Amino acid sequence: MERLEDVALFVEGKNDKLALEALGFREIYLVSGTLKRSCEDAAKNGVKKAVILTDLDERGDELAFEAGEELARYGITSDAETRKVIGGMLKLRHFEDIKKKLEEFLADNRD
Repeated sequence: MERLEDVALFVEGKNDKLALEALGFREIYLVSGTLKRSCEDAAKNGVKKAVILTDLDERGDELAFEAGEELARYGITSDAETRKVIGGMLKLRHFEDIKKKLEEFLADNRD
């Protein structure tokens, strides 16, 4: 989760954004349907690094690729691999479930 601090997050949809906001993240942009505008807004806001957190399914893979390409056009470095790491650790497919999956992970790994 430390990888998500101090970077902009690009998520697939509104429910994903709400879930990440519930965890305290604030600089979140939508990919689905608003990618170009989101990239423009991020660039205007001085974003230099972004983590792409699209769902871990075929459509999410496509959107992650498109987002990476578009972010590069705006000079923003993107990371789409962290989504796979988080997904693997939390057994997560959809980022709208991240709060619940994180709580389950923490409960299962308490000493």
